[in-house]
Amino acid sequence: MLDFDGFAVDGGAAVDGVEGVEGFDEGLPVRAFWEDGGKPMRLLLSFHGLPSRYIEAGDPYEDQCRATAALLKDRLDFDSKDIFTAFQSRFGREEWIGPNSADLLKEWGRKELSKLDVVCPGFSADCLETLEEIDVAGRTIFTKGGGRRFRYIPALNYRPEHTAALAEIVIENLGGWII
Repeated sequence: MLDFDGFAVDGGAAVDGVEGVEGFDEGLPVRAFWEDGGKPMRLLLSFHGLPSRYIEAGDPYEDQCRATAALLKDRLDFDSKDIFTAFQSRFGREEWIGPNSADLLKEWGRKELSKLDVVCPGFSADCLETLEEIDVAGRTIFTKGGGRRFRYIPALNYRPEHTAALAEIVIENLGGWII
């Protein structure tokens, strides 16, 4: 089990020599954003989605995401009833795990939610899915529906220490193969 402090990964490939990375919840700039701009009415934890058939076939991904969300709920100084877990990036016609992030954003916009923060804790670095799908399209869905303040909280790559830590792990585990 790879155990990031505040982030559970059970199963999958482990990285030799990595016992834990302190402060995953500190690494996400949630608290810094709250200190700077106040807390929201709700916090959305948006993870990448997955077709339901993968979960039905035994993939632990959904449980891992929900375990991560539970740990973050325990660590953040925020009412857990106002922290929601959802999944993004649906496409095609098959059933996906849910709830769908876009559906929640639309619903909360219609309810004219005044302050919403969104973070994607399943992504170690911001990418097209977080920046375009959540920060641009998600913001549009929320605000066009009537929601007011939408604040996207960046992924772990927001902090240079995280990028340096990832590079160190990669270099150590390449065993000189490329470098």
